[in-house]
Formats: sequence, structure tokens, C-alpha cells
Amino acid sequence: FSQLTLGAYVHSNYGSGPLQEPVTVGLFTIFFPEIDIFVGSVYMLNGLYGTFRAIDPTHRPSQRDYTFQAAMLFQYMSTLILSIMVQLSYADTSKFSGDAQSRASLTLAVSLFPAYLDFKARNTPDLFPLHLPHTLDGDGDGREYP
Repeated sequence: FSQLTLGAYVHSNYGSGPLQEPVTVGLFTIFFPEIDIFVGSVYMLNGLYGTFRAIDPTHRPSQRDYTFQAAMLFQYMSTLILSIMVQLSYADTSKFSGDAQSRASLTLAVSLFPAYLDFKARNTPDLFPLHLPHTLDGDGDGREYP
């Protein structure tokens, strides 16, 4: 949401890109506000889609439904290519040369963790089978440790 609103704010107050000087706020460096509006919209749509998948009881995706993971991959690739590579490489100085690595690492977690948790939510059984070994039974004799 912050990237979308920041892109809209910069676009309405500074105009469309490329800007002469970047607007830098926290994690965002903006030369092209339209890119931030697009990537922020992708984040918003993926968040709404993930929330819908999690709370809608009538929509129970199957274990082989990887549409959310594909959407999160598209989100990370658009963030990596558009927000990081295009925006930071547009600067004519080396002022932002070290920012790309840290921004790529930070934004990876935003895309990876929801995809992982969605996968686990769909693939973890409601009840574990009884033949699985007990977690407190270290030596396999059926007795738990005190």
C-alpha cells in the first residue's frame, strides 16, 4: 500500500517520470512514479488474493493449486526488475550502487513468506496420522521422556 500511495503522491506533485532528481523515502527510490504505482498495485492485488484464499470457506484451493505462488513470483520479479534494477540504475551517480543488494534481500521476504505459508496451509493435514513417531519419544520404545 505504501508503494502505491507514494507513487501516486509523487506523480501528482512532481509529475511523471523520469524525474530530474529521485524522491527517496525509506526503501523506495523513485525516478518513475508510474513504476511504483504499478508495483504497488501488484502488491495490493496479491494481498487481497491471499486474504481471500485464507478466509473464504467456500474457496478451498487444492494441494496442486499454485496460482498464489505464481502471483508472488510475479510480484518479486516485478519488484526486482522494475523497482530495483530500473529505478536504481537510472541514477547517473554511484549514490545507489550498494542499495540493490539489500533491497532485493528485504523484498524477497515479502514475497517468499506468504507463498510458503499458503503452501503449508493447504498441505498440512488437519489431523496427523497415528503411525507418525511421537516427538517426545527419542528412542522409539513408545515411552515419552519425563
